[in-house]
Amino acid sequence: ITENHLKSILFLENNSNMIFERSIADMEIPNLSNYEEVYQIGTKRNFDLHKGEREVEIKTLEIKNQKANYYPVINLHGEYALSYPNYMFFPPENFAYRFGFIGIDATFSLSNLFTNKANVRNKKLQLERQELEHQELERNIEHSIFEGYTKLKEASEQLARAEVEVKQAEVNYKIVKNKYKNQLSLITELIDADNVLLQAQSKKITYQINEYLKYYQLQYIIGAL
Repeated sequence: ITENHLKSILFLENNSNMIFERSIADMEIPNLSNYEEVYQIGTKRNFDLHKGEREVEIKTLEIKNQKANYYPVINLHGEYALSYPNYMFFPPENFAYRFGFIGIDATFSLSNLFTNKANVRNKKLQLERQELEHQELERNIEHSIFEGYTKLKEASEQLARAEVEVKQAEVNYKIVKNKYKNQLSLITELIDADNVLLQAQSKKITYQINEYLKYYQLQYIIGAL
């Protein structure tokens, strides 16, 4: 069932073979850092979180740009030229002359006094909404990291308990097997002990797969994949 589901996720044909280099029972889960380190990694690598931060910065700059409409626009002008003939006299005289000027002018829009206040208030509302969306995104990311980390810890604890059960089942099987060899127990007791051992081993493999699944899910959440 799991193999078929994996093939559907990977868009593989049902008759295709999936070859694994080694058994899941031989794989080891990499050591994880503590939750604070995992959280720091997740917040640094999350694209949506960085995108939200940039959008907040853009909205802040838009407010400053909108407020600038309150101030006059100051321009500096200057010109220098050579003219021939000299039209400063009449009739014009037959020689060239040079002239230049420099000056400052300021323009101010009276309509901004009435409309800019509303525009600034609208930009501030957009900034507040963007900040709230960013805060909600931070909480969702924090919850996702916490949920993924907690599920991985639970999977690791389940695997640890399954390993203990396998060891206990192995010891029990050896005891029953020795009794059976010495004709101190029935074949049914040996079969039961063997079934218990197989169930414990099967459970261990299932928990190993689940631990790896939770590990890579957490890696995806924090942006490590």
